[in-house]
Amino acid sequence: MQGEHILEEWMDLAEEMSHVDGAVVVRRPELIDVESSPTRLLSPANSLDYVKTLQSYFSIFKDSLFSRMMLVKHPGLYELPISQKFLDAVEEGDDMAAMYLSTNYATEVTEVKEASDGYESVPAVVSMSDVYIEEHGFFWNDQDLVAPNSCRSSVNARDVNTHETRLRPGEARHGKVVVLTQEYGLAYYHLLVENLSRITIVLDMLLENPDIKVAVHSISESHREYIYGLFELLGISQDRVLFIHKIHADLALVPPATVCGKPNAVLVTLLRHALLQGMYPDTGGVPPTPPKPIMVLIVRKNKRGLGNNTEVRDALIQNFPDHDVVEFFGTDPIREQLDLFATASVIVAPHGAGLANIVVSPLHTMILEIGPIECPTCYVNMAIKLQHIYARHAGSDRWDDDCSSWYEPNVDEIVNLVRDLFVAKRMADEAEGRD
Repeated sequence: MQGEHILEEWMDLAEEMSHVDGAVVVRRPELIDVESSPTRLLSPANSLDYVKTLQSYFSIFKDSLFSRMMLVKHPGLYELPISQKFLDAVEEGDDMAAMYLSTNYATEVTEVKEASDGYESVPAVVSMSDVYIEEHGFFWNDQDLVAPNSCRSSVNARDVNTHETRLRPGEARHGKVVVLTQEYGLAYYHLLVENLSRITIVLDMLLENPDIKVAVHSISESHREYIYGLFELLGISQDRVLFIHKIHADLALVPPATVCGKPNAVLVTLLRHALLQGMYPDTGGVPPTPPKPIMVLIVRKNKRGLGNNTEVRDALIQNFPDHDVVEFFGTDPIREQLDLFATASVIVAPHGAGLANIVVSPLHTMILEIGPIECPTCYVNMAIKLQHIYARHAGSDRWDDDCSSWYEPNVDEIVNLVRDLFVAKRMADEAEGRD
C-alpha cells in the first residue's frame, strides 16, 4: 500500500502500518502484563480498575460535575464534559464502560478492541527507514506519508510538502530516532501526557542503545531545562534530545500516537511508573510519606486563575488543620514540582497546565478541578484513567463562563467538595480492600 496515511482519532497506527511496504510493526504485550507491576501503588498498565474506582464513588463524582449544570435548561447545553455513554455505563455497572472512554472509541463503526487492554490497542512501535520527520510527528519517504492520530493531525498533514527534501541549517541527518513530536508540543499538558508518555513503549530500548536519539517539538532555549529534567528522570541524557522542525532519520522508531485530550490509560500509567522509578529508585518508585498530609492549591497568575485565591486558601487552612496547605506556583525545578505532586494527598486547582503533574500522583489522590463546563476534558479523563478521586466545581454560579476567564467559586462549596472527596476516597479504598 502506498500513498497518504492520515489517521483519524480512533484509528490504530500499528494496524495501519502493518499494511505499508517497508514498515515494521513490533507489538509489545509484555508491557501491559499484570505481573509486570512491582507494587500495587503503580497498578498494572492494562488494568480496568479505573472503572471500578469511579463506580465506587460515582454519586459524589456525578453530583459535583453536573448538579449545577443540570439546574439550567438551555437549548445549547448538549455537550457533556465526557462521553455520556461512558457515564451511563459506569452508573449502570456495564462491564463495557471503559470502551466509551478509550482512545479508539468513536461513533463510527470501528473494530472493537479487547477489554484486556482497556479497549485500547496493545502497545506497538512502528519503524521505517530513510524517512523525513517534522514537528507534528508526521514522517514520509518517496513512497508514503504517515500522519499519526493526534491533535490537528488530519488538518496539518495536508500542508506537508513531501517533495521538499532539502534540509535547512539545523535540519540535520541522524541515524536512529524515536519520534515523540506531536501538535501542541510546546504546551506542558500535551508535552507530558501526549508526547512524553509515548516514550514508555521504547524506553527499555533507549536505555540499552545510547546511540538512539529522541525527537521532540522545537522549543525556546528558556523552556528546555524542564524538558531535560523530565528526560533525565527517565535515564535519557541531554545530548540525545533533538528539538526539531524537520530532520532526516536513517531509521525512525514511532511509538503509538495519542489522541488529543484523551490520555491513553496504558501510556499514562507506564509514564507514572517510569517517572516514579526515576525519582525514587531506592524504594522501587514509592514516594516518601510527608510528616503531615499535603493539600496542594495551584495558583495561576494569568488566565484561569482564582480571583479569590486568598479566601480559598484561608478556608482550606481553617477547615483542614490536619493538612499542610501548600500553594503551587509552577516555578520550581521540574523535579521539585513532581516531588510535591507525588507526595500530596489532595490537589485543588483551577483548570490549567499544573494539573498535568497528577501523572506522578499515587492511586486515589483526591483532586478538585475548578473550571466552567466548557473547559477541555483532558484532566477529568486523565484523573479517571490514573485512578484518582475526582470532583469538579464550575468556578462560579454560572454554567456558561469562558474557560479562559478568572474564576471566583463559592468558598463554602469548595470546602464541602473537598470534604466529599475524603468520603469518596474512603468509598474507593473500601471497595478495593485498601487500608
